[in-house]
Amino acid sequence: MHIILDKADPVGQGKVQDTIIEIKNKLPKIDSLEMAERHYEEQATLLEKALQESICQGVKDRLLIKLMARKVSLYRGITN
Repeated sequence: MHIILDKADPVGQGKVQDTIIEIKNKLPKIDSLEMAERHYEEQATLLEKALQESICQGVKDRLLIKLMARKVSLYRGITN
């Protein structure tokens, strides 16, 4: 899959860099809950930072709504 999004407008004198996110590595072998928590936290932090610094707030807001709606539907047993 290849998607192209609009990047955010710079704030003040700042610049918004082009950002490329590649999702292609296989999940590593995870031997413990602690290892899983650490790995998922690191991955989420990298993704959040990349999105926070590159896409506009309106897209971030709607993405959050879509992710939360999907999570809620999983608890209810509803799939999208």
